[in-house]
Amino acid sequence: MLSILYLVLCTVFGWILLESVIPGLKDMGRETYDHKELGIAAPVIMLPASWLTGTIFHTWLVYIAAFIVMKIRPETRTPLTPANIAAEIVTVTIGCLLYVFVIRKRERKPLYLNLDWHVLLILPLTIFLILHFYRTFHCTDGSLRVGLSVFSDFATHVGMMRSFSFGNNIPAQYSHFAGVDIRYHFMFQFFSGNLEYLGLRIDHAFNIASILSMLSACALLYAYAVKLIGKRIGGMLTVIFMLFHSSPSLFKHLAEIEINSENLKQLWDRTEFFAYTQREDWGLWNFKVYMNQRHLAFALAITFLALIIFTPLVVKMKEKLSEYESRGEKLRAFFVSPDGWFPENVPMAVGLGLLLGAMAFWNGAMLIGCLSILFVMAIFSERRLEYLITALIAVLLSFLQTSIFIDGKAMDLEVRFGFLADNGNIFSVAKYLIDLAWPLPLLIIVCLFVQKGYSKLRIIAFSAPMIIAFTLSMVPELAVNHKYVMLSFILFGIPVSELLCEIWNRRIAGKIAAVIMCLLLVCTGLYECRILWNLDENAFEYRDDDPLIEWIHENTDSHDIWLTPMYHIARPVVAGALLYYGWPYYSWGAGYDTLEREDIVRNMYAAENVDTLKSLTAREGISYIIVDNDARSQYLVEEDTIAAAFPVVYTEGEGDWKLTVYKAK
Repeated sequence: MLSILYLVLCTVFGWILLESVIPGLKDMGRETYDHKELGIAAPVIMLPASWLTGTIFHTWLVYIAAFIVMKIRPETRTPLTPANIAAEIVTVTIGCLLYVFVIRKRERKPLYLNLDWHVLLILPLTIFLILHFYRTFHCTDGSLRVGLSVFSDFATHVGMMRSFSFGNNIPAQYSHFAGVDIRYHFMFQFFSGNLEYLGLRIDHAFNIASILSMLSACALLYAYAVKLIGKRIGGMLTVIFMLFHSSPSLFKHLAEIEINSENLKQLWDRTEFFAYTQREDWGLWNFKVYMNQRHLAFALAITFLALIIFTPLVVKMKEKLSEYESRGEKLRAFFVSPDGWFPENVPMAVGLGLLLGAMAFWNGAMLIGCLSILFVMAIFSERRLEYLITALIAVLLSFLQTSIFIDGKAMDLEVRFGFLADNGNIFSVAKYLIDLAWPLPLLIIVCLFVQKGYSKLRIIAFSAPMIIAFTLSMVPELAVNHKYVMLSFILFGIPVSELLCEIWNRRIAGKIAAVIMCLLLVCTGLYECRILWNLDENAFEYRDDDPLIEWIHENTDSHDIWLTPMYHIARPVVAGALLYYGWPYYSWGAGYDTLEREDIVRNMYAAENVDTLKSLTAREGISYIIVDNDARSQYLVEEDTIAAAFPVVYTEGEGDWKLTVYKAK
């Protein structure tokens, strides 16, 4: 019950904040950007926008309060109790003050509540999301099941969530590389962990947060597309293209096999994604990415909200240029007109800057992607200084957070052209994009030729994140740039949907062409949802009453650092233990020096001298050591030395499958 109240409080608080700073947002759905009547119900924009805004600010208040509690009383085992109480007091106080002194004094307008059409859209989408999110991660018969499609990233998700809900991982440490700074954007996991702490079962806590994020992203993308295109079908198509991003891979595979009943059955039962481009077999480009990277949709939704709010400034510049063109003063209006530069709504710019800046440790890549789009939009907008205010606040907040959470540089910026394309030249990039997203690149080129004026500028702005992906590397794992490409692909769906709507209006041939293009844009993506469903038929299972999980939960806290084998998702991770050296890919991809730490782990496990072992574990802050079959297979383990140095506090199993926990601190 407390967790539901938390979600309601976030939504109400977000609504009050938005009403105070951007009062016109609730009327954004009444008309398109070119002032044609539209009639999108106010809650379609306001509910997701309010939930996102309230959640991000209120959750930060909880974390800050917990941080203060841990600084004052480092021995506290449950900092989330006083932190939630303090954050609620602050949130309710700010909300009441804003309502009394800002909102109540304004003239009230009735909300536009024509929800019939939108309920028909939201219900099937909600059912689809519930089925898929819960299939990948759910509790049943006393066990937590983590589907095969998501077990990789969920090693981090579950570990971080449980380190908050079961423990006191504040200030936050990375669950797979404990003992140093936190370079992982952890706030969505903190939010979900807090929901579990407040009473929601872990699968409900994570899935409800994820489903609300996806619904918010879809609703705001739909609203943005409809406001640009002027047709609801255009918004629906844009959302469909986002959910079922397609490639020519299915057709390539069909061309390679003989079409018969046996091969078709194998196709239906397939559990591997296609691998015609690098990392495609990971599911980077299909619906699996939203299952795996649960924090992505939340940040996407905030990006779409920022675009909804800033796009009117682009439209106003377009209208002003049309007005001044007849007087021959077009260039003056663009470059030196006061309206082109001076801010009009400073509170809005400040509020958006705070919102985007607060997103840095929810998903930093989306912050960069969003700012890159806004940078291009600002060039062709009125009131450019509003963009500057927003960007400066967002960047300053981001730097403030990284200076607190990260020791040294937050990223290692490097020019690397080509992303995952072979050879890294312009021709290989073109081929890669065709292999990755055909026919989307062709349709975008067509849009550039047939659409006019500011429609072309939109495409250029939407390309900005993809340009970053193909030119810059910020962490060692280049594949993480896929988020920028995805953001561009999602937004490219808007001009493509507009083009398809225009083609549809051109007699029978146009209708046939539009249907064929739509099928090509979603076929592989829809089929890969079937692969995803098959994959999650099998899952890793962890009993709620598992003795090791219960022992870790009851006898340790999140200040304890564990020397373990290279676990990805395992029982200590599910229990919220912070691993000194977990699965190295996650840490390497975040920019940590995994090679140095692996050598240290090897030396600790292989130490032949008790004093040497005690010195190493003390220096590295190790509290517990696990020796099991995984440790023996990965390292040379001198268990006699470990047993002579430290007491046994937990043991289970026999022979090769014996697991022993030693207390090193």
